[in-house]
Amino acid sequence: MSWVWQSYRSRTRRSRLPAIVRRIAATGSPRIEQIPGTPDAALGSLKDAIALERPGGVYGAFSTQNGLRVVRLSSHFERLADSAARLGFVCTFDAALVANEICAVIQEAGFGEARVRISIHPDEVATACPFVLAVEEFGGVYPSIKTNGVRVTTVKASRGDNPRAKQTAWLSERRELHASSERLVYERLLVAESGEILEGTRSNFYAIVEDHHPTLRTEAANILHGIARSIVLEVSPHIVEVVFTTISTSEIEGVREAFLTSASRGVIPIVEIDSTPISDGPGPITSRISQAYDERARELEEPLCTSRW
Repeated sequence: MSWVWQSYRSRTRRSRLPAIVRRIAATGSPRIEQIPGTPDAALGSLKDAIALERPGGVYGAFSTQNGLRVVRLSSHFERLADSAARLGFVCTFDAALVANEICAVIQEAGFGEARVRISIHPDEVATACPFVLAVEEFGGVYPSIKTNGVRVTTVKASRGDNPRAKQTAWLSERRELHASSERLVYERLLVAESGEILEGTRSNFYAIVEDHHPTLRTEAANILHGIARSIVLEVSPHIVEVVFTTISTSEIEGVREAFLTSASRGVIPIVEIDSTPISDGPGPITSRISQAYDERARELEEPLCTSRW
C-alpha cells in the first residue's frame, strides 16, 4: 500500500463533535425539536443518523463553506420539492424558514461549517411536513484528495426506476454497497446491466477520452442530476467538447482522465478504476475544469443564515 493511500485512510478518521438530529418546522413559526430517543452523543456522524431515515421519503444534502454559505442553496430546496413530486406527494415548505432553522442548529452546536442532510416523508404531509434535519461538523475536503486523486470501483447497481428522485431508501442501499467494497476505495460507480457506467453512489461521474480530440463523456438520462454537475456542464464546454454518452466498463482502459463531482466536494480526480490506472493525479483538462468550477461555485454561493430570532 502506498503512502498516499495510508495517509488518505488515516486522515479521514479525524474526531468530530457528535452529529445533531432535530425535527424542524417547514412552515409557520420556527420550531426546533429533539427527536425522542436520539441523544446527540449516540450519533457520531451523518452515517449513524441514516438509521433514523424511513424509506419512502426524499432528502437533500449539502455542506456550508466560507461562513455558512451554500453553493446554489435554492437549487437544493427546488430539487427536494421535485424529488417529492416524482414520488407522488407534495410538501409545502418555506425555504427561508428552513434555512434559518438549519443555521440556528449549526450555530448552537458550535460548528464552524457543517455538512447537512434534510428529509421529508409523505406520512408527514398531514402534519405540515416537518423536516428531519441531521448536521455534522465539516472541515472541508482534504487537499490530498484533490491533488492525489482517488481510487474507485464499479458495481452492478442503480438507483432504480426513478433515479432523478433523491430517495431516503437509497441512503441504506448506498451504505451497504460501500460496506462490501475494498477498504481504500473512495467511491463506487454504478454500472447498468448493459455495462455503461452511470454515476457514483453519492456523486456524478465523467470520463475524458480521445475521440480524434479530447471529449468529456457523461451519462444524462438514468442518473441523479447533481447540483455540482450543473456547474460542470456550465463551465466545461469552454474547455472541452461535452458528449452525453457515458463509457462502458470495457472502455476503461482508453480513458485519458476521469473525475467525480458532488455538492460537498466539488471536483475529485480519479486515478484508478477497478485497478486500472487512469492517471497519476488530476490531468490537465480535469485541472482546468476544477479551477473553473471553483470560481463559478464561489459566485453561486448563497447565505444560509438570513435572519436571527
